[in-house]
Amino acid sequence: MKIKVDKLRPNPFRKIKLYPIDRSKVEALKISISDTSFWDNILARQKGKYFEIAYGHHRWIAIKELGIKEVDIPVRDLSDYLMVKIMAEENLNWSTSPAVVNETVLAAKEFLDSELAKYENFDKCPDKSIRALFTGTKGDFLHCKTHGVGRDTIHKFLGRNWKKWLVQEALRVLESEKKGLIDRKAVESLGTVDRASNFRKAIEDYKVPVNQQQNIAEKLCEEKVPSKRVRMTVAQSIIKKKQPNDNIMDEMEKLVTAIDDQARSLLTKLYQMNRKMNQLGIKQLGGVKTLLATSSLKRLFDEIQKVRREFNNETDS
Repeated sequence: MKIKVDKLRPNPFRKIKLYPIDRSKVEALKISISDTSFWDNILARQKGKYFEIAYGHHRWIAIKELGIKEVDIPVRDLSDYLMVKIMAEENLNWSTSPAVVNETVLAAKEFLDSELAKYENFDKCPDKSIRALFTGTKGDFLHCKTHGVGRDTIHKFLGRNWKKWLVQEALRVLESEKKGLIDRKAVESLGTVDRASNFRKAIEDYKVPVNQQQNIAEKLCEEKVPSKRVRMTVAQSIIKKKQPNDNIMDEMEKLVTAIDDQARSLLTKLYQMNRKMNQLGIKQLGGVKTLLATSSLKRLFDEIQKVRREFNNETDS
């Protein structure tokens, strides 16, 4: 069917502004189309005076940028159910980046949740495709209707090409974002689901503030930190950096330690001196009483220790 390009619209379930079009793929398609002309690799459905694309979004952008005015493409009567499924399959075929995976799982979840909300119970759901997701069990239907669809239902809907762990990780990201625990864009910037997953776990475990997560993510990307070292790098990034006054405090700590060591040494020598004088029965030394009574020096030593403990408490707080 020949259609004006300006009548084409994106799949309504694809949030095209929120996750990226692969520019390298668009540029490659523009070269291919220029060399061999356009083939009907766009599938659409009619919606009023416009035509919504089920798949072929990169080709759609390529032909728009090439200035092509009209294309001959297949148009089918596609349900919302099929529009979401076809979109999910297209996404998986061209990218498994965290952003694409997360948006696809979110689109599937939102669609299924909205469908279940339409029907009071399983028996009143006329859509055989939806009913098939629950294998005829009314309990599962009602549970998902009340609590929202989970990993297994979404995975069954998306199809066998999707891995359960991909769906599960996407749901965790979406839940953490909802709770305000993560900067989703920072997580998705890690490039692969594996690296993004390790980053998400680390920032949640270490309770990294949301406003600091983007900077850490940028560091991981710039340094091309491999997946297995992401957690360690996050931990290193949140260690408190020294403040300008910390060097002065370090010097003061060294001085206190030196005073402590000298006091211990002095006390030991005076104990030894006092013991030897007692052994000799000497009460006076050259007409002068013993230089310092042991008890007096002990009190001095205790005062030094008290000051040192208070100093350490202040620097720790």
